[in-house]
Amino acid sequence: MALGGSWGCRGYTPEFWCKVLDLIEAGCAVSTGSRISRSAARSIYTWRLQDRIEKGPQPGLTSGEKSELEAANRRITEMRDRTGDPSPASEPPWEVVPPKKDGAK
Repeated sequence: MALGGSWGCRGYTPEFWCKVLDLIEAGCAVSTGSRISRSAARSIYTWRLQDRIEKGPQPGLTSGEKSELEAANRRITEMRDRTGDPSPASEPPWEVVPPKKDGAK
């Protein structure tokens, strides 16, 4: 298992995730791994997906890239708060035009 990065669920150590994923890679069913580790099956699927992303065969953001993106989004939000600029999502990307009256061309 790749221990690089900080992926996984809060409250579990990277060593724990690795042990659970090692069980799954050894042929253990996710449901069995879930019962043994007392972790939600959905969490195990998420850990497995992120592990594949970290190792390269699965496309997606690595944990380091996710951290960078989160930090950039925080900086953007802080700058908007300081300058008073509205979020681009708060303004429609088109001009609002009132409907035509009946019979108007």
